[in-house]
This record gives sequence, structure tokens and C-alpha cells, in this order.
Amino acid sequence: MDDERFWSVIEPGCRDEDPKNHLRSALQKLTAEELVEFQERFDAAFEKAYRWPLWAAASVICGGPTDDGFTHFRYGLILRGRKIYEAALRDPDSLAYSSVVPDPDAGYLALDAYEAKTGGDMPRRHASAMREPEGSRWDLEDATQTKRRLPKLVAKHRGS
Repeated sequence: MDDERFWSVIEPGCRDEDPKNHLRSALQKLTAEELVEFQERFDAAFEKAYRWPLWAAASVICGGPTDDGFTHFRYGLILRGRKIYEAALRDPDSLAYSSVVPDPDAGYLALDAYEAKTGGDMPRRHASAMREPEGSRWDLEDATQTKRRLPKLVAKHRGS
């Protein structure tokens, strides 16, 4: 499954109030091998979003996410589709114009669909290595620096 196909599975529901329901339905239509390939693409997108600037954006939007909170935020970001996802990677402040709802389950939808289809666990071909998020980290308690780096998000979510 290439990137175009991956995003074409997500895109039709990305503007829904709950895009996870659309994705769950779309995944049920894929073959077992396509589900494995989808999960690999999902995992790659998830890892690519492991960046300090996005963590800072998630902190502004969600009020200081934990490790789990940032995981759920990245799941929700992917559910919003390619355009919002790629814009956020380039400029996390662009999320001031979007609504990303953290989702604790989205990273498991293909795994669940695979199990329902085959009765077994999905083979995982790629293991993620623990690493530090990419990019520059700053003290999120430093309101001046956060406002300078994410002015639109701070204005929208903190009113300053």
C-alpha cells in the first residue's frame, strides 16, 4: 500500500465529527494483507509526527498532554487526513485552523479489523525504537516562548 492508497482510506471520513467510525468501516473492506500494509503506513505516520513542536502544539490544545496524551493526539491528527497532518508537520501552528481530537483507539483499528477477519493477531514487521522526539524542545511553562513559537494556537486556546 502506497501513501496515496493509505490516505484514500482515511480521507473520506476525515471531516466527520467522529472520523474513527468511518475508518473502522473502511478497514473492514480491506484484505488481511492490506490491513497489515495499512498498519505499517499508520505506524510510519505516527512515528513521523513524534516531534517536540507537535508535542508543544498538543500541549496548548489539550492542556499539557502526557506521553499517552501525545500518543492519542497523534492518532487524532492522522484521522484528520493528509492535508492537516502534513501542514501540522511543517507548521504546528497551522492547527489553529483545524480541530484535532485526541483518540485513544485509532492506532488499533487495523489490528482489530485484522483479528476480526482472520481470527489471529496481525504480524508486525516493524518495531519502533524508543527515541527522543525530533526538533527543538522548549520549556512549555515559558508562556512567552510558547506564544512566540505558536502564536495562533496560543491565541485560540489561551486567549492571549
